[in-house]
Amino acid sequence: MTSSHQPNDLPDNPDNVGLAEPKRRLLLARLGQGATAASLLAPLASRAGGTHKITNPVLPGGFGYCSVSGFQSAAVSGSPAPTVCSAYAPGHFVTSQALTYTGGNLGISGSVNANKLRDALNAKYGVGVFTSANVAPLLGSSAPAGGYVAVPGSGVVLIWTSSNTSTALTRNNWPAVGLDGLTQFSTLFPVGTPDARPLLRVLYDGVLTTNPANANCWLGSAYLTVYNGTPSYLPVGFDTTYVRQQAAGSGSGTDTYKFFAALCVTP
Repeated sequence: MTSSHQPNDLPDNPDNVGLAEPKRRLLLARLGQGATAASLLAPLASRAGGTHKITNPVLPGGFGYCSVSGFQSAAVSGSPAPTVCSAYAPGHFVTSQALTYTGGNLGISGSVNANKLRDALNAKYGVGVFTSANVAPLLGSSAPAGGYVAVPGSGVVLIWTSSNTSTALTRNNWPAVGLDGLTQFSTLFPVGTPDARPLLRVLYDGVLTTNPANANCWLGSAYLTVYNGTPSYLPVGFDTTYVRQQAAGSGSGTDTYKFFAALCVTP
């Protein structure tokens, strides 16, 4: 006699007593088998249609989902009470200030030169790393290479505006330890097209426009959001490793761009 039960059937129970939880566990267990498991392991960028796997050991099966509906909002599903999934926007981590050299907020009197600008910048930022040579490009009639000057140890990126003005980028709401604002983006994300700009300058892309050329500013802000640990408003497993894995899966591709741009919305 053959049985009509399929391999995933539970024993007959006309009253359905006590079977809801075992059945749920059995169905969850089957997610870890065969092609289904392989599809769940796909990187976020290859699942741009909606649901993306996030490791979450507190949920049955060891994973949850961060899904983006129309890439307008993000939410975690797979738990009894899904929570909004969001990270800080790039502008949360960078402060910009317009600097005027002559007769402006740097306090330089008379005609400006490299020595005066050096002294003014060292005094303003409480450092001694600016030299006449490394500030001289800020006094030129055209922008220096890359459009900015970033002196190690200064904590500031100076974007050339004119021979008498710059925009200074400094850290804001930064992780407590272990990460310099002048760290090259490609050091954190050595994938895709290398971006050797300082992290502060990359984040500023998301301040200048809501449609930057690539996903790097969104990746950077998501990375900073979770740098010192996954906050309570993101699912367990959404950490720096996860952000890097998504970048490794697609570089700054369209799908990663859309996902992280939708994610990094908290001011």
